[in-house]
Amino acid sequence: MRLTLGRQEIGFDNERILGAVDWSQRARALDAARLTATLGPVVADLVYAKLLEDPPPFELDATFPAREDDADFVAAHVNYGGLGDALQLNASYYLLDSGENDITRHTVGTYLVGKLAGFNYDGEFYYEFGDIGPRDASESIHAWMVAGTLGYTFPLPLSPNVTGRFEALSGDGTPGGAFDPFFGTNHKFYGEADFFLVIPAQTGFLGLMDPGFVVSAKLAKNLITSINAHFFLAMEENAAEERYFGTEIDLKAHWQVNSFFRITGVYGPFFPGEAMRFRSGAPDDPSVDLDVEHFGYLTVELKI
Repeated sequence: MRLTLGRQEIGFDNERILGAVDWSQRARALDAARLTATLGPVVADLVYAKLLEDPPPFELDATFPAREDDADFVAAHVNYGGLGDALQLNASYYLLDSGENDITRHTVGTYLVGKLAGFNYDGEFYYEFGDIGPRDASESIHAWMVAGTLGYTFPLPLSPNVTGRFEALSGDGTPGGAFDPFFGTNHKFYGEADFFLVIPAQTGFLGLMDPGFVVSAKLAKNLITSINAHFFLAMEENAAEERYFGTEIDLKAHWQVNSFFRITGVYGPFFPGEAMRFRSGAPDDPSVDLDVEHFGYLTVELKI
């Protein structure tokens, strides 16, 4: 059994709901207590974190207005690894209770992942319930998400892998009906260009559907390349009866030059659809265009 106290980075499973957001310039850490217990193939975690405190432990001025209430976070997670690489079973529960933002959100779900005989696969489902909004005018939360992948690595030169992917996050235009992966590492899932980094706000609370695929190959011993295609749609039509957000094609190369030197390059064009124009809430704004967006970066890592 292990107890960890203080500021710490915490991530469970694929970080769909809780992650450290390592990609961001300001990663996430929690002031938390984490208790971990291991019993054979079972690993269980219990986390409590204080997000906001009322009253705050320091004097505030007009720049930082006084907070009205506490904000707390609880997570419980269980992993069963008795089946080895063929299948990892995970179950989790999260509670976000924020008086500051008038939210009590419960999230329960499961995540399965494995690989066997050249196949790679995973699947997950989460359901959210609770209340959001002022106490005298709150609305119930009923939201869900489902995602899964299935791929195969062919026994051929270059070890090509083809993986299909599907994700769906509920949304009906209201905060209560839109699934919220509130502490998730969203950069991992919704494209390198981060058009959907803040969910559900950046979908207009209309939900998100993302069917797509990934094709990867080892062009050399230490050079891995991939193409990752996303086809973004809203779960519900907006006021203009549009659902298509756009398509993003991410090209990525990862070159491990040697044991201490690594280079990663990414280029990802985004082809916006009509729903992107209405996502901002200002469809008549001339600054909202549908031109192709281009995103790229180059990262050089040197371990000394």
